[in-house]
Amino acid sequence: MLFKIAANRIQAKVKNALGLSKTPLEATSANIRKILADKGLKEPYDRDDCDAIADEIISKIRKRETAIIIQDEENLDSTPTVNLGEQDMDNIVDDSVKNSNSNDIPAVDVESNQSAIAVTEEQRQMVAFKAQSMGIQLAESQVSEIASQIDSRNSNFIETIKQIEQALLDYVDYNSLAESTVVNRMFEKVNNRIVQNSNSINQQLSSGLESIGESLRQNQASQATATQNILARLRIPSN
Repeated sequence: MLFKIAANRIQAKVKNALGLSKTPLEATSANIRKILADKGLKEPYDRDDCDAIADEIISKIRKRETAIIIQDEENLDSTPTVNLGEQDMDNIVDDSVKNSNSNDIPAVDVESNQSAIAVTEEQRQMVAFKAQSMGIQLAESQVSEIASQIDSRNSNFIETIKQIEQALLDYVDYNSLAESTVVNRMFEKVNNRIVQNSNSINQQLSSGLESIGESLRQNQASQATATQNILARLRIPSN
């Protein structure tokens, strides 16, 4: 199966197994592509390989969650219990208010955020340019979706371009498969309708021929009876 279909299969299995509504970081398209590459797997991907990768991701996430829970419990057990009275709590609150300072508020790294946005915008522009050069027409939402699958943090320009090209090819293959499925369903519906209509017409012809045959038999029987009656009347009785 193609990468897009394989990634969707893996992501769906991971989310269903863990009861998640969103795709976890371990199951993003970029990470799935890296796992497939590390395992030396290439298109078309086998279902069993995709299911095995999904099981690995599920196991990894569960181990991580278990480790976090154990660490939290250890921290909770190691924290000394202190019984505070109402006056003690008031004193703590007053001291906190007096010692609070606006300098204690962590500053937002605006420059870092702007850099992240710039990278995303750069990726979108690269995707749009590469798609145009390949003769592929994409909507803004489709450009953003493909750009989100590109991991250029540890990649140079050429590697990023190759990722974008592969993502566009996967997108075209996925759309082609979807269109092919729609066309096949259309022909299947048309063929089914032709068969149904043909069966209906054949049934009508059969019923009509049976009705005509029955009418002919009744007519012949009626004529035979009438002939016998006439002959009986014309017969001369013997002396």
